[in-house]
Amino acid sequence: MGSHTKAALEMNALAAEMNTFGDSHVDLIGRLIGLTDDVANGPNPDAVATKAELVVDFEAEGLNDWAGRLRDITW
Repeated sequence: MGSHTKAALEMNALAAEMNTFGDSHVDLIGRLIGLTDDVANGPNPDAVATKAELVVDFEAEGLNDWAGRLRDITW
């Protein structure tokens, strides 16, 4: 499995877990799913910046555990 595929699967699992908490973070989940699609399609320089923005936004919402997990996903 390629690194992009593995990263996309990890992000998809994170989005699915977040989704179990209801509608409270719909925007962040949608953005994470969009990032997952970008990463799954292979190298994308914008994906790195998008991931960094999402980590900051997760932290701003107090989602530090998920921010850390997203930060740890590499491709």
